[in-house]
Amino acid sequence: MEEKDFFVAPGRFISDEDLKKLPPTAVMTSEMDLVGRGARKFADRLRKTDKFLGICDIPGAPHEY
Repeated sequence: MEEKDFFVAPGRFISDEDLKKLPPTAVMTSEMDLVGRGARKFADRLRKTDKFLGICDIPGAPHEY
């Protein structure tokens, strides 16, 4: 990946200013998801705004649940 793409890794590449412009957001991930760590990081950042609706982290499920 050559450029920093918000849609590829929102927890990593979105600025705090742009994060505040998002609509209310829920995060879906799973325990065995290879990108679950990034999803949880994104949720943590959203918690600091008024945009966080919740996170669903499905136990034992892979990325393609």
